Amino acid sequence: MRGPDPSSISQTSEINKLMNTIKDLNASIVSLTETITLLQSSVNNTNQSDQTAGNTSTSLNISSEASVNTSANITNTKARNTDRNHNIVIYGIQECPPNMPRVARSKLDLEKVLPILNTIDTSIGDTSINDIHRLGKFSADNNRPRPILVKFLRTLDASTVLFNRSKTKKPILIKPDMTPEERKIESILLHERWNLIQQGIDRKAIKLRNGQILINNRLHGIVTDFKFVNSSSGSSTTSSTSASIAPDSVPNQQPSVPNQNQ
Repeated sequence: MRGPDPSSISQTSEINKLMNTIKDLNASIVSLTETITLLQSSVNNTNQSDQTAGNTSTSLNISSEASVNTSANITNTKARNTDRNHNIVIYGIQECPPNMPRVARSKLDLEKVLPILNTIDTSIGDTSINDIHRLGKFSADNNRPRPILVKFLRTLDASTVLFNRSKTKKPILIKPDMTPEERKIESILLHERWNLIQQGIDRKAIKLRNGQILINNRLHGIVTDFKFVNSSSGSSTTSSTSASIAPDSVPNQQPSVPNQNQ
């Protein structure tokens, strides 16, 4: 009996080696394929992240810009409100004769305002004033003269006049330059004050302060949502123009717009 052919054994061995090599190559190919797939997925995720980051950055920029604009609007609003700190409003100065030219009216009004201011503080003169003009539209049927808005160059002068306005005599009355909301609150307070005076409360005991009424330094009531709320009962009332008009009240101050025509 003949044994195995050595050449046949050698060929079988070579075939086995080749088969193992093919398996190894196939495994490498599979591994490379998986690696490529992972790399492609990573690249796609990176692109999506960059796009999202870009959108987020744009959104943040828009939000930041909106925030800046809002801040600027708030700043402008505050600036407009603080401008009133330079102003006072004088009531009771007689109107100029009708049909007088505007420049002549302004000059005559200034001549009437200066002595009043000098009564309060002699250091305040025409050089302290930036501008003056009447508030509201002229009407020949109006028995009361329109108030005069006085704009100072410095808030100190306006504060000095307001602090010492008690030096003036009737019919002259000096008030701060108030917003429409502040004027409405004051009107409600004056109406309630007049009711208290009619009830026998000493007018000297009544103080108006920051939307409140105090009687002998004790809180009587406060204006909330443009209604007067009594501190003791908690009930609210609204000011009625049909009731008796308080003698200390004045016509509603008109918006601070110069009148072009008398």
